[in-house]
Amino acid sequence: MTSKDSENPHAGRKLVDIAQKARGRTPLKYELEVIPFFAGELPSGLEKVAFVWERGAKVFRTDAETVNPHTRAAFWKQYLRQTATLYKDNGRLLAKEYIFKIQHERGSGDSSTWKTV
Repeated sequence: MTSKDSENPHAGRKLVDIAQKARGRTPLKYELEVIPFFAGELPSGLEKVAFVWERGAKVFRTDAETVNPHTRAAFWKQYLRQTATLYKDNGRLLAKEYIFKIQHERGSGDSSTWKTV
């Protein structure tokens, strides 16, 4: 990152907005919130799972919660929030893709990794 980039960390976003405006698209900022509550019918043998929300390089993850071994379900008491720029073109919002998944932690400490269920 150059010193100029560190002065304005949103410079890339502004360039994208300018390019979209040149195409006649209007950028609109929204705060999106996802409230994961429950995941059921999880595979047996999982101890803890987290809810994950991805968009490109942006990854939002809840804390890992314990899976009930009898019901094979997990509950969360958290929410995930992010700001997104959606573009309006000819009166319609253009689609953006998001990925939602459940992951469990493999290993522990520094050598742990997350694997999608």
